[in-house]
Amino acid sequence: MCNRGIWNTVIILLKRLIKQPKLYLVVALLVTTLDTLIGSARQIVAQYNIHVNAYGSFACLTSYNYLMLWVVLGYLVLISDVPFVTNLSLFVHIRITQRQSWTARMIYILITSILYVLFVFILIAVIENASLMHPFTWDKALNTMSYGSAVGNSYLYTPAVILSSYTPLQACLLASVLLVCSLSALGSLMLIGTAFIGKRIVLSIAGVIAILDSAIGYMGLPDALYYISPLSWCRLEIIKTASFHPSRPSELYCLLAPFCSFLLLFLLACIVLIQSNKRFESEMNIGGEYSD
Repeated sequence: MCNRGIWNTVIILLKRLIKQPKLYLVVALLVTTLDTLIGSARQIVAQYNIHVNAYGSFACLTSYNYLMLWVVLGYLVLISDVPFVTNLSLFVHIRITQRQSWTARMIYILITSILYVLFVFILIAVIENASLMHPFTWDKALNTMSYGSAVGNSYLYTPAVILSSYTPLQACLLASVLLVCSLSALGSLMLIGTAFIGKRIVLSIAGVIAILDSAIGYMGLPDALYYISPLSWCRLEIIKTASFHPSRPSELYCLLAPFCSFLLLFLLACIVLIQSNKRFESEMNIGGEYSD
């Protein structure tokens, strides 16, 4: 019964998200941005009849910090209504415990992150007219572009170190898992921060975190900042070149940090929000005494 209440709450939040205009605003933002940055891949198909590998292209593009900046900003818009208070909040408060309610919200953040990354993958594949065939073989177009050469008039961000270290499917799965964990950690941070310092401040902090990865690259900031840049941990290019840059996080750090961050923030959110709900329940009890 408890688990049913948790999942019913998750379903309520997901249905609410589908009905919100911001979802379709994010879709329009991603379609416009991705088509501008990677739409030239369709010219490769038209001119040479070569489809880029969908798995490999997605993995490489997750290392393109400018593109990922827009992807993460879209995610922040989706979860900008933390702590996801709805008109059903009082109903949910009666039907399930507050601990279960906050657990449902954390699960909602995780599911939203998974669905969002899956949607970005599908959108990239559609815009590029990419191929889902040959998940273990890199295509000629990506191989050529990994050397810094354009294919015709088209060029996609393709780090050579990714092609030499993984198969397309391996790179795609690893990049997806790391991105899901980092986005979930960011969502959990926003949920905790809202309870402590308010939504506006925590949204500002999340925005700074979102642009930190791009700022390091474009502004020439110290590589040591990669240690506190969650989006940088998702970039396979950073992971595989860590051994060549002593000031950057190690490969092991980049692989473990997203998972550990999400788990730590999940546990911290449960502790903090349970304490917050205890105060809420005590205030409800005091109000009930006065009403008598």
